[in-house]
Amino acid sequence: MNIKIPNQNPHGLNKNLIFNIQNNPQKIPLKVEIVRADDNSKIGAKVYSPAENIEVATTGYLTPYLQVNPIKQEQQFIILSQNRAFPVKIKTSEILTNGDVVEIYSDEVMVAASKENIEFNTVMNAQNEFFAPIAKIDNAEIALLSDGTTIIETELVFIHKNEISTWTKTLTMDKPHKGVVIFNLNMPIIATEMYTQNIKLEDYDEIKCNIYNKTESKTIEQYSIPIANRRKNSTRLCWKNRLGAIDYYTFPYMKRRLTKIDKDKVQTANGGRITKATVEKIIEIQSDFETKLAINQIAEVANATNVWIAEGNIYTPVVVLDSEITIEEDKCTFLELKISLSQEEQFVA
Repeated sequence: MNIKIPNQNPHGLNKNLIFNIQNNPQKIPLKVEIVRADDNSKIGAKVYSPAENIEVATTGYLTPYLQVNPIKQEQQFIILSQNRAFPVKIKTSEILTNGDVVEIYSDEVMVAASKENIEFNTVMNAQNEFFAPIAKIDNAEIALLSDGTTIIETELVFIHKNEISTWTKTLTMDKPHKGVVIFNLNMPIIATEMYTQNIKLEDYDEIKCNIYNKTESKTIEQYSIPIANRRKNSTRLCWKNRLGAIDYYTFPYMKRRLTKIDKDKVQTANGGRITKATVEKIIEIQSDFETKLAINQIAEVANATNVWIAEGNIYTPVVVLDSEITIEEDKCTFLELKISLSQEEQFVA
């Protein structure tokens, strides 16, 4: 029996991390434990029925153990994150007919990245097919898993609306780092830098993003991020996806804002008396019309364990209460969310 480490060609950090257990000749149940490779601490376990081929997805086990927060605007362009991913391995235990216990470990593997390759995640880029627009006042990030031997460079080429000029910003790691390295697209700081050179960000409508492996002088990936203007009542959300990266999307439509008040009332000799009032602030927002692929990626916010409203350098935790996807003519779709803006405020008499 052998354990095959995951496919090393996923796009981004939010690809399912799947181990493959092959050739179980005894045809007996297997107990599988997921452990951290750096300290051997147990993350989760599961028992599988006998089979020739067993796939073990570890994503669900990892989510609660990744302590992730969005990047604040006042931080630098390049940031190290120690808690967004870590090396994992799995251990299987099978009980033979003679009572012996046989344990087999997989090779150590960094979450969603091999030791030979560098994989990346960018704004709403799980399959490298959809890129959420970014505005002048927004913040976003490009998160890469590095093997610790490579210097990575990100070149941002701003394309003029009339294609008459370009402006380039280059972000380079100072030295190799192993683990998650984040390139922070801090648009307010970039806009200020452009302004000092008599350049207006408003005159540009696209960012060509080129990621390079400087150590080996080769291109890792190339893609574009649209630059858009924010609507007056838009709401920008960011959330932790399944493997610890932060995704962003600006919901352009505010459908409704309401305050929900529940009161507890008791009857006394002197009439009714309020003993407690609970106040909850709720907003209902809607995405733009997007392709089904884009909506599927954005809809992950409904199941995310951590969601924030991003306003400048302030990140406010919120709770997604309800979501609904509407399909129009089988081509374009939009997502509606109902969000609780704050923890319930209780006033007790």
